[in-house]
Amino acid sequence: MLFLGDLKANNDREWLKMHDADYRQSKKDFDAFVEKMTDKMTEIDETIPELPPKDLIKPSGSFIGGGLWCPEAAPLAAMRKDIDRKSDRLKSVLLDPAMRKEFLSGISKDDRKAVKAFVEQNKENALKTKPKGYDAENPNISLLRLRNYTIGRKLSDEEVVGPKAPERIAVLMATLKPFITYLNSVVMPDDPVEESDEESDGSNSDQEAA
Repeated sequence: MLFLGDLKANNDREWLKMHDADYRQSKKDFDAFVEKMTDKMTEIDETIPELPPKDLIKPSGSFIGGGLWCPEAAPLAAMRKDIDRKSDRLKSVLLDPAMRKEFLSGISKDDRKAVKAFVEQNKENALKTKPKGYDAENPNISLLRLRNYTIGRKLSDEEVVGPKAPERIAVLMATLKPFITYLNSVVMPDDPVEESDEESDGSNSDQEAA
C-alpha cells in the first residue's frame, strides 16, 4: 500500500525502474496477503472461489461486500417474490447486531431503519415506480423497486494492511455470510419442490377451470 502511494506521486518509468526491488517485494507481500485471506474466507464459507491475486490495488479505495449486482430477470423476480411473501427473512438478516454495526452505520434495531439503510446502499438503479405485478401500496415497495441486493462498506488502509487485517476482514466476511446464505436460498434453493408443487397446482387449476 505504501509503495502504491509512492507510485502515484512518482508515476514515471525512470522512478519505477529505480524502485523495481520495492515493487517486487510489494507484489510478493500482496500475493501472500491474498492467499492468507483466501484461506480465511474459505474457512468461513467454502462456496467462495479462490481469489486470484491482482497486480494493482488502490490506496484508500478498498471495499468489502457481497450480494446480487444487476441480476438477470429470473433471480430478480425470485428476490421480489420472496420479499413480497416473506419479507421478514431479509429483515431478520439486516437486523442482526453485527450487520447493523458493521454495514448499516450502527442503526438501532428497527425494521424501518434497517430497510432504509439497505435501500440507500442499493438505490443507484432502483425503479422509480412499482415493478410490474406489484401494488404501489405494497408495504415493502421500497425493497421491491430495487434491482440490486447488495451490502458493503469501504475499508480503511489499516483494515486492509494493518497487523490485524486478516482477522478484521474475517470478522466482516462472517458478518456477511448470513446475507449471502439468504440470497442463495432464494435464487438457488436447495429444494425447489415446494415451488414446483405450487406451480403444478396452479397449472392444474387453470386447466380445470378452462
